[in-house]
Amino acid sequence: MLTKALLNNLENINNSYLIEPDKDNLFCLHHNLSKYKNVHTFNFALDVHDGERKLFIDKNNKGNLSFNYEMMLLKENKLSFMNSPNNYEIVVCKSVKNFFNEINNENNNENKFIVKIDVQGHDETIFQEIPENILKNTKILIIEITPLASKNFNLDKFNSKLKIFSKFTNFEGDLLSHEEVNKLIKMKTGKRSIDLIFINN
Repeated sequence: MLTKALLNNLENINNSYLIEPDKDNLFCLHHNLSKYKNVHTFNFALDVHDGERKLFIDKNNKGNLSFNYEMMLLKENKLSFMNSPNNYEIVVCKSVKNFFNEINNENNNENKFIVKIDVQGHDETIFQEIPENILKNTKILIIEITPLASKNFNLDKFNSKLKIFSKFTNFEGDLLSHEEVNKLIKMKTGKRSIDLIFINN
């Protein structure tokens, strides 16, 4: 839906690249964006390395698919008791680094990017793996931060990439410091997911 909004309101988007590991969601994606040009879709997930992983599936919310089973147990999901560790599919994964480098090479390294990451508790890992040269050419990056006890990512790598951006804000427009973003990503429990925007001036 964000891609649709951007394509309806911005004239200078040359290509859109969308990744969706679930075939049902991929079908919806194709349907919703069928009238737009230069939309490239990929039926795999992004991860640190190429390979395969279990993708847990929320029986009550097809938008809540995650590598992290804890996402199936969030308190705000009143029907989470219906979920089970046995409810998953095996999906193909591609390296974040390789994927972004391939896109960059296809476009002769002349890209300016808008990046949206919303991968249900795996967002920090995706962010830490995006190559620095890509992030330096990213005007806006939107990321969803979810407090999870079982979340596992490299804080040092995340912070080294965070320093590339000059401004941080939430969806309410409040400016955040580097330290405040760090505090949010370290949270294990408490708040629901938080959407943040990283900006390069």
